[in-house]
Amino acid sequence: MRRMVLRVFVGYLMLALIPLLTAVPFGGVAWAAVVVDCNKPGHTITHALTFARGTPITIEVSGTCRENVVIATSNVTLVTTSGATIAAPDATKGSIRVLADGVVIDGFTVMGGASGVFAVGAQRLSVENCVIEGAAHQGVSLSQSSSATIDHSIVRANSGHGIYIVQGSGVTVTNSTISENGARGITVFNGGHASIGISLNGQLAGNQITNNGADGIGIGNGASADIGGNTISGNGTQANSNFNRGGIFVGAASAIVVGGNTISGNAAFGVILFDGAHVLIGDSAFGLGSANSVTGNGQGGISAFLGSTLDLRDATVSNNNGPGLQFVLRSTVRSNFNTNTSTTISGNSGDGVLLIQGSAARFDNQVTVSSSGGFGLNCADAESSFAGTTSGITGNTRGNISPGCTGF
Repeated sequence: MRRMVLRVFVGYLMLALIPLLTAVPFGGVAWAAVVVDCNKPGHTITHALTFARGTPITIEVSGTCRENVVIATSNVTLVTTSGATIAAPDATKGSIRVLADGVVIDGFTVMGGASGVFAVGAQRLSVENCVIEGAAHQGVSLSQSSSATIDHSIVRANSGHGIYIVQGSGVTVTNSTISENGARGITVFNGGHASIGISLNGQLAGNQITNNGADGIGIGNGASADIGGNTISGNGTQANSNFNRGGIFVGAASAIVVGGNTISGNAAFGVILFDGAHVLIGDSAFGLGSANSVTGNGQGGISAFLGSTLDLRDATVSNNNGPGLQFVLRSTVRSNFNTNTSTTISGNSGDGVLLIQGSAARFDNQVTVSSSGGFGLNCADAESSFAGTTSGITGNTRGNISPGCTGF
């Protein structure tokens, strides 16, 4: 009798496991594929992960999984072909916490949690074809030298930053929409690096970075970024934000705004440099085209403050509500690079170029400044100065060059 009961129990157990565990490799080292239907009792991603042993494993998921997932084993692929959802019940923990290398998350809607996807010391994370929304803090967070690619995904309506990269971590973000997050769309701080709109094979694969509460992109504290092919617009929707509300903010950090970027309609300046930042706008060395557009922003086109430097090679800075370029406290704009590119500063409601408190500008004959509401070039104090050619400064409302604007 006991043997019969045992056989019946084992039979039921095997029947329960058949839809869950499939495609066992020879040697039984790890499950090569696990099928999880979260709409069925007992089926969870967390349970399926107990079969991961470090060799490649694919977990195929369907249904709505109401769990906070922790991936602590390398080479795990979470994939859904039916649009599965991971809805985290605990808002104090990440919806998906990644602690291991080589993890792929493909096709999910990830809802809630402290962060949607939270990687700690994880290399080669790939987030593809996902929607990540409604997190209490960040949509995607990378820390402790993690690295990731985010492609063909939507990161939206998270309470904090959409994508948050810190502590020497790196990310490549392509073909994605980052919108309506409470703080910045993308933040890269503390020695992190981001390639935003430039794929791993060096091609433009731009993003829509729109309608975030603070800056579209923020780079700070020793971080760096290469930015190409993006639409960065309508950011700064939160009037009481603790951050700036521009298109791109770079503070004590560096960025290359390569080309193909449209930076428009942001609440503050289109591009903001702060605290010794260095930004290059228009870099043909990438071979991707170098033209950029900074138009229709709420406070002006480009602002640099506190010893920052802008190398301006290829841009149209036009129709901004304020100065086209504003440089404050010994900041500098340079364009004397003898390239085949050109910069146009036109139709801005304030001065075309405004220099304040010991700031300086140097232009070559490939820069034009016209149709400004103020001066074409305004040195607001005796400490500020200009060098180069003024032949391209024409047709400005108050005059082309303010009185007392002298050379270095």
